[in-house]
Amino acid sequence: VDIGGETFSTTATRVEDPGYTSVMHWAKVQDSNAFGDARQGDTVSVAGVELSERETSPPGYLTEAELIGLMEKHGIGTDASIPTHINSICDRNFVSIGAGRTMVPSTLGIVLVHGYYRIDPDLVLPTIRSMVERNLTLIATGAAKHAGVVSHAVDIFFRKYKYFVAKIDKMDALFSAHFSTLEQTRGRNLSRCGVCNKWLLYIASKPSRLYCKTCDATHNLPQNGTIKLYMERKCPLCQFELVLFSTGGANGISYPLCPHCYNNPPAFEDMALHGDGDEKKDGNDDDAPKSRGKVGMGCNTCRHPTCRNSVVRQGVCECPESATCGGTLVFDPVSGPKWKIICNSCTYLIHFAEKAHRVSVLADRSCVDCKSKLLDVDFHKLHTPLDNGKTRHVGCLFCDPILAKGSEAAFGHACKKRKYGRKGGRRKKMTKEQKLLHHHG
Repeated sequence: VDIGGETFSTTATRVEDPGYTSVMHWAKVQDSNAFGDARQGDTVSVAGVELSERETSPPGYLTEAELIGLMEKHGIGTDASIPTHINSICDRNFVSIGAGRTMVPSTLGIVLVHGYYRIDPDLVLPTIRSMVERNLTLIATGAAKHAGVVSHAVDIFFRKYKYFVAKIDKMDALFSAHFSTLEQTRGRNLSRCGVCNKWLLYIASKPSRLYCKTCDATHNLPQNGTIKLYMERKCPLCQFELVLFSTGGANGISYPLCPHCYNNPPAFEDMALHGDGDEKKDGNDDDAPKSRGKVGMGCNTCRHPTCRNSVVRQGVCECPESATCGGTLVFDPVSGPKWKIICNSCTYLIHFAEKAHRVSVLADRSCVDCKSKLLDVDFHKLHTPLDNGKTRHVGCLFCDPILAKGSEAAFGHACKKRKYGRKGGRRKKMTKEQKLLHHHG
């Protein structure tokens, strides 16, 4: 519509054919009769004029489909690799999936993009990646040699890396403007560092971790649980104070860990690792094979031969699910009065000797029948199942009728999705088949 030399426009909708909406009524499109019976060339009267002040709004976030379309347009990735790229930027917290499958950039992602662009725009723009993809296509079609393409790409990125390192202060300036340092992050003193013997600061915000101001060192921790000091005990290897991780609840998973060993797992000689106690055949320590644990190792998987928190001292027997998880049931010495042993690989656990006053594992004594470690149980005098008011009892959890009678098996609540076992589950009585599985493997 032309009004005083200015052109104004509007839109309206009229359904010509309802199509599938004739049966899917919830998707029906309504007519909007904004024009009435107006025809092109008609003259209309102006009912009123109103001046409103507004601001232009930025475009919406890209959806996954739009991002895939742009990657295909610029020749980045293949049908097989594009979903992997999108999944990677989500896993690294550069973006998150919003409403309508939109890709919402995080503060970290925005700062990284601006930092890369400020130092070297080619690291952000699709030109370099597109060039690499085109060269790979030349290899596939036989138009270029593999060695030449690799050499060319390595040379480009090596030069860009040197330039980026030389200008890294620009990136630091952006990060300092948007993120606080660990020293500035609020936390609380929790345990002692094994290097400087100063307090480690516990940062509860995810990802939770321990930070030593003196050593300027960060120690990662298991996530989605609570962390507290573990009886002020120290790791015999590195002298860090131990902390206790727990997912909480009656069926929660808990275990102590050393902050240093959790991130830098120690190695043990195989013979000491398995507790053989045999002398080395040649007496040469350097020739003894060693086995190093995995990153994320707690005390419940540590094979230290003498530490009272290790699986060697607190382990009871193989897990009934050991055919798939390969784990060991380890006694939790702080689980009382609802005592339990927990698998160090899956979420299987067993409750036993409820309301007992004290329980300990006799690491040097095993059951004659099933080879499980014996338990020393001191029952409460008001809840003892023993005759004549006795409270002290030593026996096997699976073969001793007194201890086996009150035991219950369950799958506990893990801190994260495990490869083995089931998450959650209701507590259930141990079946005879499960006990036989303990006895005969």
